[in-house]
Amino acid sequence: MKVAIVGMGISGQGAARLASAQGHDVTLLDSNPSAQRTTDAQAFFGSDWPSPTHFDRIILSPGVPPHLNWIKKAKEADVEVDGELSIAAQQIKIPILAITGTNGKSSTAHYTQQLLQSAGKKAFLGGNFGIPLSDLVLLQDEFDVAVVEVSSYQLEGAQYFKPTACALLNLTPDHLARHLNMETYAACKRRIFEHCTIEDVVITNTDERLFPSPNHRHWILGQDLGATLTKEHLTLKSEIDQRQMNCTDVPLIGAHNYWNVAAAALLCHAIGIPLADCDVTRLQPLEHRLEPIRNLNGVQWVNDSKATNVEATEAALNGVSGPQIVLLGGAGKNGADYAQLLPLLTEKARHVICFGQSGQEIVNGIAAHPNCHLVQTLDAAMQLAHRLSSRTDTVLLSPACASFDAFNNFEHRGQTFRDFVLQLEAS
Repeated sequence: MKVAIVGMGISGQGAARLASAQGHDVTLLDSNPSAQRTTDAQAFFGSDWPSPTHFDRIILSPGVPPHLNWIKKAKEADVEVDGELSIAAQQIKIPILAITGTNGKSSTAHYTQQLLQSAGKKAFLGGNFGIPLSDLVLLQDEFDVAVVEVSSYQLEGAQYFKPTACALLNLTPDHLARHLNMETYAACKRRIFEHCTIEDVVITNTDERLFPSPNHRHWILGQDLGATLTKEHLTLKSEIDQRQMNCTDVPLIGAHNYWNVAAAALLCHAIGIPLADCDVTRLQPLEHRLEPIRNLNGVQWVNDSKATNVEATEAALNGVSGPQIVLLGGAGKNGADYAQLLPLLTEKARHVICFGQSGQEIVNGIAAHPNCHLVQTLDAAMQLAHRLSSRTDTVLLSPACASFDAFNNFEHRGQTFRDFVLQLEAS
């Protein structure tokens, strides 16, 4: 079979490795003349691509918009076009637990893998998380179950993707430069359960925009069949099992993480694991997601660099107790409403330090805060936070912005914050 792989990002590289290992005639295509070649396959990097009719199958990386004219011509010619996620999933025989949503999907996937391992299962973790699903196809005999984080970009290009159970955690404005509006963005997210049946489990919150059709098993975060939360207890319930746990048993920062843990435990339960066998007491947070770095002289430093939108920062502000010094800034996203943060910042933050490309825009949005500061860089923000902090404060990096004005990615930004904190000297 003649297979074209479009886009040489991480997913495209995985698809190329798999297609080559399976003996297909593989061609690599990418509009970037400097794209990375990972196999000996023929490659066309730049603008001069062969006709799509030259191929039997075209596999899209998630970074490739499916509305490209070249892709449209392929579909008009009845050439099979599908995304890497979908092509790989169709070749996987072990159960697939899939997680999507604007916020919390990486953490929930991470917790799901940990809970599966605590129950004695060998769990693969990948998809949008970093390891392409294609890499699992030839290794699936080594695992009992696959935990797959799924982005809207992956779902947009996937013609057929059917998980055993899936969670659509939430939906707030994001990636609108590509999806154009919330209706299109929501439609992409809802594709995660498009092919699920009455035998499969769909988990959502109470947002009716996320609800599946009535012919699915539907567990809801915020309702009795699914999960409910009080100040003291998190209760999980299915048609056949129930468990109540103390919130203090979950060693994570933030009430939003209780919902992430609930989704993770319910996903495990969907493939037959008793709720009581999900050990929540040993869960570890992901790096850069409300990650405690250090308590120095009574000041707690917390790295939440992954908070790249306003809603994620709201969750962080709600999750951290006590007085805060909050660092906001970076490359703001289109349509971000920083004034939305003002009530929480007024209630919780002694000082707010704004930095980076969107620093002035953030200051304008929260100008009513009594102690709002503007600096140019994250380094200057951290230095100022150190000078302003006092015992019992939490210095919280939760930027509400992307990182690309000054850093390679949110990990680079978070590592810079961590390095600064670890170099501080105790007094």
